[in-house]
Amino acid sequence: MPGKILNKKLVASAVAQTHTLGSMIRGISIFNYGPSDVLLDFDHIIDGDSRLVPAGESLNIGADFLTLYYQYVAGGTAATLYVTFIQNP
Repeated sequence: MPGKILNKKLVASAVAQTHTLGSMIRGISIFNYGPSDVLLDFDHIIDGDSRLVPAGESLNIGADFLTLYYQYVAGGTAATLYVTFIQNP
């Protein structure tokens, strides 16, 4: 049985934001519309090991997680993220 696909528009701010879904996520596709670079992490707070998604670029990851953490890089401004989550069935 295929997983459920959910599309969301999120806005990253200067402090870490979270988006949690009710069941395990198995994959994610993120497009950072900008204007700022964004840091992402999965089931973990934003830190030095977080993934960077530059403005205007996308990231596709197969990973199991429940919560997405995101915020724009220091010195930036609010960034719009278009996210597709693939949930376990």
